[in-house]
Amino acid sequence: MHKITKVSRIVALLSLCYGMFLLFPGEGGSLQSTDVSYSAAANDLAQKLAAALPKLTGYVLSAESGTFYIDLGEKERVYPGMELNLYREGKPFTHPVTGEILGRFETPLGKIRVLEVRDKFSIATQISKVEDLAVTKGDRVRMTGARIPLALPTIETPDPKGEEAKALTRELALSLERTERFEVWDERRLLSALQAEGISGPISFSDPRVLEIMAKKLNIYMLGMGKLSGLFIDLQVFSTATKSILTIASAEIRQIIPPPPVQVAKPLAPESVIGKESIGKEVGKEVGKEVGKEPIGKEVGKEVGRPIATPESINPPESARSAVPGAWRGPKFDKAMRSLVVADVNGDRQPELVVAGKYQIMIYSIDPTGYRLLYTTPQDDGINVISLDAADINGNGTPEIFATSYANGRLNSFALEYRDGKFQKIWENVSLFLRCLPTGPGGSYQLFGQVLHLSEIPLGKVRQYIWSNNSYQEGPRLDLPSQVNLYGLTLMDLDGDGKREILTLSATPSRQTGEGAHIVIFGADGKKKHRTSEMYGGTELSLDFATSVVPPANPTTPFFQPDSQKPVTVSLQPRLFPILGKAELYACRNIEPAYSVLKDVRFFEKSKLFRLAWDGDALVPVWESKEFPQYMADYYEGDFDGDGVQELAILLVEEVLLSADKSTTWIYKLN
Repeated sequence: MHKITKVSRIVALLSLCYGMFLLFPGEGGSLQSTDVSYSAAANDLAQKLAAALPKLTGYVLSAESGTFYIDLGEKERVYPGMELNLYREGKPFTHPVTGEILGRFETPLGKIRVLEVRDKFSIATQISKVEDLAVTKGDRVRMTGARIPLALPTIETPDPKGEEAKALTRELALSLERTERFEVWDERRLLSALQAEGISGPISFSDPRVLEIMAKKLNIYMLGMGKLSGLFIDLQVFSTATKSILTIASAEIRQIIPPPPVQVAKPLAPESVIGKESIGKEVGKEVGKEVGKEPIGKEVGKEVGRPIATPESINPPESARSAVPGAWRGPKFDKAMRSLVVADVNGDRQPELVVAGKYQIMIYSIDPTGYRLLYTTPQDDGINVISLDAADINGNGTPEIFATSYANGRLNSFALEYRDGKFQKIWENVSLFLRCLPTGPGGSYQLFGQVLHLSEIPLGKVRQYIWSNNSYQEGPRLDLPSQVNLYGLTLMDLDGDGKREILTLSATPSRQTGEGAHIVIFGADGKKKHRTSEMYGGTELSLDFATSVVPPANPTTPFFQPDSQKPVTVSLQPRLFPILGKAELYACRNIEPAYSVLKDVRFFEKSKLFRLAWDGDALVPVWESKEFPQYMADYYEGDFDGDGVQELAILLVEEVLLSADKSTTWIYKLN
């Protein structure tokens, strides 16, 4: 796997900056001061956390073989991962003077964690129990209505003196207390209590021993670990009893920026997008207008989590200095993530966001209170995830997750499916590149696999894979032109004649590894039909293949590898995403720096997204976004909130030269 190194990036950037300094000497500058208000962000975060822990009381409907059915479902705002207390009601007790019944005696029975949520009920598993007491039908469950004890250590911030961290933590603690849902333990109180329990020296609050003391000795139900990342506060909330993540919440900090002084533009400064009304424009039209429609920029459809708006009404996330209007931001990662897909992968009739890094896959639920981590695969150095797809190939109503992995010189792809309350590998060590394409009835996705044949470089033959006899089996062969692989490929009927054309980014070899390519269209007969004049795609993912060569026995004998046997690099271009029912598709374009210093060093500093339409003769852009100041690793379209309007999920990677890369997911509403 080819991936640009940090050293190469640093050398490239320093060389570039030095060259630009020689070309454009100018005056120095200073950072502009800003006034930051934490109150609104802290209140937003507290309200989200309170909403994620509603006061609930319900009944056990069934308790057999460790699986519990309870009468709390979607309308009660139950979600997978929620933990509830089990108890049994006993005899009533009365006031000694008036005789009034005041309540009932209760016997604790342990705790359950919710696995699946349906309309009127949920399925859960028991995570703690009281010895010799079995749970039966009619026992009770609840999320306490009393204040919930929450440990809140000082929030992590870049401020080395800690003043910013203290101010932000204090605001959040006050906001949480004002919800009347939480009893907050600040760091000072927490450290004092832990020291009284014999914990001394540097304390890690996520240490299992510390969490156990919180749960059993201090009766603290939750631990909140906060971090300030740019303009956002992220809070992960853990159960002290089970050490599991209960919920993840995020809020944006509003900044008040004074008008900047008038300065002469410097060549290295990126173009500001602050104050612009839209992120996208129709090609050849005014900014913010759809072809043949009124100007846009207002929100469409119902709110889900963060308000969702059209891409045309949003500033690129990392460039915006104030609240990003209409942007729905997903999870952030302190590493470069590779791919994403959105689908209902656990059968709860709600879409999940699935994101893959190199060694791990993470699955998040999406609901009005934000994203929650439902599942993560173990960190596995034996895999190297390249791409993700999801489709219901085995026909059981729940899409499988297909991950292509190439590690240690071989393909070891796999499929995950939600079974028996957890995600399981149902296909593994698969020697195929896997992609799902919308070639089924009504545009449904079908599974295709491409073998790796060194004699057929860049890649081998492509076949559809179907579900038969409880396993994936080879299906019909998909005939593709030479040099075409599954990456940067889609099939769609452009002319309305019932025959699908082949659209690909891999038919024209790049001049350099990973750079953008022309979209080439082939007819059903395999003949080239059209090639775009503009370049699209651009990727940092590529594979090096070589046929086996036997060197001379004598190491001193001169040896020259023939060109035909030298390693061949194959770029894995981003997906082309067809728009259902239209002769249109989405394509991204990753943009390199204007000045390339090192040959064959590939990294991208910006990206854009395009909607392209077939006009009968050519693919023409009909909409384009403004530039995102990050590399676009992947994107995915679908109706994520069920309102009939499509959304677009985007995975952006910020390449940080002197530290780990960072990734962010965003979702925008589309027209």
